[in-house]
Amino acid sequence: MPKTLFLMNGSKEVSKPLQRFLHSCSRNLGDQFQLITSKQEKELVHIAKTHATSVEMIVAIGGDGTVNEVLNGLLASENLELPVLAIIPYGTGNDFYQSLFFQKFHFDLFLDALTSPKIIHSDIGKMVTENETRYFINIADIGFGGSVVLSLNEFRHKYGPRFSYGLAILKTFIGFKRPEVKITAGPFSYQGELLLAAACNGSIFGNGLHIHPGASISD
Repeated sequence: MPKTLFLMNGSKEVSKPLQRFLHSCSRNLGDQFQLITSKQEKELVHIAKTHATSVEMIVAIGGDGTVNEVLNGLLASENLELPVLAIIPYGTGNDFYQSLFFQKFHFDLFLDALTSPKIIHSDIGKMVTENETRYFINIADIGFGGSVVLSLNEFRHKYGPRFSYGLAILKTFIGFKRPEVKITAGPFSYQGELLLAAACNGSIFGNGLHIHPGASISD
């Protein structure tokens, strides 16, 4: 089995620089290289779960949605020794990547890092509801942000990623009704209407919004 698995959303267009990069990875890694592209929504969760015990590194090619799917697949495997998760920011927002690295991504530098990787340890958030358990590595929010995501998924199918964020925020801003909530955290307690509450591991979400500047993912 290959030691390095590249995972990508199959609906994304593969640019020429990415094609050249994947070809270089295949040439340099040989039979230790494998690329799998998903064919349907959320399929990367299942793929990551299936391969969690057979590879040493999984490279997620995409944005925050791709990273989140791969993360949830790895943790759903319940394997005690998970592979290293590497990220190639190839999505619309790439907010988690921006939270860690503010420089522009370079394929050549990433290829060098594959041979001698520097590992960064990260905290992981866990959410448990009556219906499911989900994990997050960047930011989880309830209220306005959750409603934006629902609209965003709708607009992406119609208009593509470029204009979807703005349209989703505008639609939610016009029609959002604040829910009544109760939140407790240590000595803090709040009960009343809520616009938005965010649990932050990273610092950026919503396509570049710095909601928690300077947040540490390993504290």
